[in-house]
Amino acid sequence: GAGRIRAVLDGRRAIDKMKEKDMPQPIALKDGMAGVYPEGLLADLSRMPAVAALIEGRWQVGSSRLPVLDKFTGQTAVELGEASPVQVDDAVRRTKLAASRPIAPFERSASLRRAAGIVDRHRERLIDLMAIETGFTRADAAAEIERSIITLTLSAEEATRIVGEVIPFGATPGQERRFGYTIRVPLGLVCAITPFNSPLNTVFHKIAPAIAAGNTVILKPSELSPLTGMMAAAMLLEA
Repeated sequence: GAGRIRAVLDGRRAIDKMKEKDMPQPIALKDGMAGVYPEGLLADLSRMPAVAALIEGRWQVGSSRLPVLDKFTGQTAVELGEASPVQVDDAVRRTKLAASRPIAPFERSASLRRAAGIVDRHRERLIDLMAIETGFTRADAAAEIERSIITLTLSAEEATRIVGEVIPFGATPGQERRFGYTIRVPLGLVCAITPFNSPLNTVFHKIAPAIAAGNTVILKPSELSPLTGMMAAAMLLEA
């Protein structure tokens, strides 16, 4: 009876405390990390902490390490963190919750337009990062950036064009004065998994339309080119 219920509650409290203990703490935004902006986070790879995830606007470190290789030298350019199962579960939970608080289409459109401008402003750093982790030439990286700006701009435009249909029932006798309609609604939580060989535009190709349609997104970039994905996330956060 009451003793069993109390034992169950005590057990759940103990599990919750264990989860809290295992959860990595968010990075303090100081010591050279200028807020969440990409120039503060990624400008100096030699000072880069073992970042594993960006969850609800806060960078988190990981317990295990992921070396990112310089594709020209074969040497480790930086060591990042890997998200733990606890962090992944936390990201899913928080992203689902965020999906229940929709943002108006005009706000989504404005954010995506701002993101396009931020990408343009940081093109030189993006070129450097893509050269390091993918081996892109500067010309290839510049083309990737131009395509990304177009993707964000088109998604911003479409955010305000998501409409349904009105269907007249006049083809059915007696239904001449009736009509039906459809509306489009977000799916909710979307998971985006992206490859290494187009580390910026494929990220925006998945994230930008999903945001335009009112969804929330969890991004899993390639472990071969995570820096560009992190930069994309930081720029969207800034927007």
